[in-house]
Amino acid sequence: MKILFYIEPIIQLGNPVLQKPWLDNHIKLIIESLKKKDYKFYFACNTAISELAKKEECYDLIEEIYIFSQEELKLFSSSSIEILLKWHNNNYSKEELNLYKELMKKKFRENFFDIIITFSS
Repeated sequence: MKILFYIEPIIQLGNPVLQKPWLDNHIKLIIESLKKKDYKFYFACNTAISELAKKEECYDLIEEIYIFSQEELKLFSSSSIEILLKWHNNNYSKEELNLYKELMKKKFRENFFDIIITFSS
């Protein structure tokens, strides 16, 4: 079974590691509790979080880290707040959703996951 941990890659409040508590407090515990089962773990995150993940004890259990750059994610706005508010308020346009859909297909290269756990604020 393949599990993807999607740690919000958009940099918020100018802090590229704002999502680090998800890694420290939740993801490590989930991986630790499932590591003896037949699970494969994947991460999707920004560059700064990927560097932190590489230093964690559980890193050897991660199959692959998909790194998203800010340029990739800011397809229709240069404002992180505007993008995240659209997500929160569920008001992306059809065109914006299609842009993200194509980005995800390209990034994950037809790799499908059984479970996706998202960590966003």
